Amino acid sequence: MKRIIFTWGLAAGVIFTTAAVEYSNDFSRTSMGSWKSKKSVGKFLHNKNDGHNAKGCLEIITESDNPKKSSFCFLKHFAVKPGKTYNAIVWIKVLKTDPDSNFYLGIQGQDKKKHFLGLPPVSVKLKGENAPEDWKRMVLTFTVPSKGKWAEAAYLLCTIGMNNNKDGQVLFDDFSFFESEKK
Repeated sequence: MKRIIFTWGLAAGVIFTTAAVEYSNDFSRTSMGSWKSKKSVGKFLHNKNDGHNAKGCLEIITESDNPKKSSFCFLKHFAVKPGKTYNAIVWIKVLKTDPDSNFYLGIQGQDKKKHFLGLPPVSVKLKGENAPEDWKRMVLTFTVPSKGKWAEAAYLLCTIGMNNNKDGQVLFDDFSFFESEKK
């Protein structure tokens, strides 16, 4: 069955369509890899009682002694090709936050050995003061450049997480990643 997904291209303002989702996870049973900065104090959890469309989602909770300048993220690698456009979508619900914290959906380029390309991450962010108290969709659309350092990209490391949050709790659910074709 063909599933058509429409999303607004951030930079080009073009409508993209795709015939199949390459990866989707409702987190009802499974999780993703995780990473946190040094000296960060908190937990990566699978919350079985909450969720966007059904029970089961990912959760990050910082501990009371967590430093303000800390980062936490769930992560997953995806094989990509320069010149192609990709979309990442995740639903987010913030339960506890500091006003100047950040919640994000981001990507980082990696070569065929999964070494970073040395380029800055590309992301969409929500500030803590604007964080949703109910489920909100975050969308990142990105075309992997076929010139310069990006031409070496074989993988995108997709990250969903939070930073600068001394006392935080956030939920993520219904994640998908897929390639788009210009129509």
